[in-house]
Parts: sequence; structure tokens; C-alpha cells
Amino acid sequence: MRVLPKTPSASIHDIADEAGVGRSTVHRYFDERSALIQALARHVYELSNDAIVRAVPDSGPPLQALRRLAEEQLDLGLALDFICHEKLCLLQPEIFAGLTDADEIVRATVERALRPDRRAPPDWGLRSYRTLLRLAAELVAEGTPRHQALDAMMGTLTAGIFAADPPEGAA
Repeated sequence: MRVLPKTPSASIHDIADEAGVGRSTVHRYFDERSALIQALARHVYELSNDAIVRAVPDSGPPLQALRRLAEEQLDLGLALDFICHEKLCLLQPEIFAGLTDADEIVRATVERALRPDRRAPPDWGLRSYRTLLRLAAELVAEGTPRHQALDAMMGTLTAGIFAADPPEGAA
């Protein structure tokens, strides 16, 4: 969970070094890289599902529910992004069978929080949430305080970051 999101091409040896075990120990549990990726996907989704339940996303105002989701999933942001974009997982979606049910809760929470007048492609809100969750997780990993990263994430989701009409003379 710590190595692959930062270095997707990391070897089994790199992962074993980070875990403080020998390569043979990793191979004892995972005969090949794909088995390790599948186990990681299951683990990350189980942790994410638990985080979603803790957030109680179907209660309270939509933006508060969305922030609770982000707070609970923040530590998983990098790993979730890695798994969602991992080639093996994209080519074999059956790996996720039964694991992604909680994703529908996130989708429903995002949909509940969206402005009714929005003009965006389907899933834009969900993809924005996921991308900003990854970015917030990166910032926290680099030393930004959690609350500051979450405030930036929620501010971007609710108000954006660019002025619609920049002041004259600004470039």
C-alpha cells in the first residue's frame, strides 16, 4: 500500500525491502506480482468499505457527508487511485467482483451533493472527487496538515479554484 502507489513499477524486492522482509517471504504468500496486486486490491477495497461505513454518508447535509467520506478515505487516496488505474485491474474487472459495492454509496453521495444546474459529463463529479482525494492524500504525504488538504479538496469541489473572469490586466 505504501510502495506501489508511489512507484507502480516497483519490484517484489522493493516491496519486500519496504516491508522489512525477504523477497522469499513475499513469494511465499504471492507466487507472482498479479497475485500481490489482487490481494492489495481486496485489502484496499475492504479498508475503503469500512471507511465509507464510518462516514455515514447517507446522513446530514450532502456536503458534510461528502467531507466525512473524504476524511475517512483520505489515508487510502493514493492506494485507491493506484488500484483504479492498475493495468491488471482494468483488464480483469472480475477481480473487483463484490468489492466495489460501497463505491455506489460514494457515487450516490457525490450525486446528492452536485448542483442541479451543473453541466458536466456523466461521472464528472465522482471522478473529480476521486482525483482530488488522491491529490489531498499526496499533499498529506508531503507534510501538508490533513485539515488543510481536506479544506482545499472541498473548496475545489464546491467553488473551484479559477476566477470566471480574471481581473483586467491579469494573465
